[in-house]
Amino acid sequence: MRFYYDVVCPYSYMETRAVEAAEDAGEAEVEWLPFELRPAPKPLLEVRGDHLRVDWTQNVYRRALDRGIEIHLPRYQPRSTLPLAAACARLGVYAVCGLLERDDDRLRNAAVFVGPDGLIGSYRKTHLPFLGVDRFTVPGDELPVYDTPLGRIGVEICYDLRFPEATRTLALKGADLIAHPTNFPVAARIQTELITVARAAENRIYLLTANRVGKERTGEFCGWSQIVDPYGKRLAEAGETGEAFLVADVDVEKARDKDYVIPGEYELYLFGDRRPELYGALVEETQAVKT
Repeated sequence: MRFYYDVVCPYSYMETRAVEAAEDAGEAEVEWLPFELRPAPKPLLEVRGDHLRVDWTQNVYRRALDRGIEIHLPRYQPRSTLPLAAACARLGVYAVCGLLERDDDRLRNAAVFVGPDGLIGSYRKTHLPFLGVDRFTVPGDELPVYDTPLGRIGVEICYDLRFPEATRTLALKGADLIAHPTNFPVAARIQTELITVARAAENRIYLLTANRVGKERTGEFCGWSQIVDPYGKRLAEAGETGEAFLVADVDVEKARDKDYVIPGEYELYLFGDRRPELYGALVEETQAVKT
């Protein structure tokens, strides 16, 4: 007998967390099915052949786990992402969107990655300045790369880009493209002028930076959203004051070729020529520079 969902709504965060905890503890084998966007009534507890349709109670989960039933269900889809997921499903597109995430009693500066089949992942900002809402958030501790039909996608948020180690880590994990939603103010214009191009070129990846424009209270944002290719060339860019829709062609094979080789003239292996044994200071807790 299998324990599975064949509908989307409703199911709760706590129910899904219970199954995840059981999976982590080795109490159940779970297959996370693609998220399916379609309305459905609340199902009843009933057996159909070798499948068990369930109501949405923790007691049913616990009884199933106690009986060793194999569980099949879609990964939790936060309610706040449902409209975005519905739009992605309707249009057949992928989207990265920044938001604030409530994580128990903590607040996260996060970005969700959503595709036609629903939520793919959620990235939590790992580098936090004492500025704006980041004064009240806690940092994430993962730099995930997501495999998609478009290629391998990483995500960074705003200030993360200032740290070359983060982008290099994503590139070493195989990222072809990094989506980078940000709120760069006018005072941080060097980020959109130089740092975006540098990060793309030094890692041979595509960088998609989406920056704010306009003002909020005393803050003013510098705009200049852009799509940068693995050679540091801006394929598309917006102005500094108005909203824009940018489009560019992406060839992931260019991001996967990290070498510059002209036979008989020169050979540069951007990742192959690295000397990790010399870079220990990057991860040492003590350093000469005061922090």
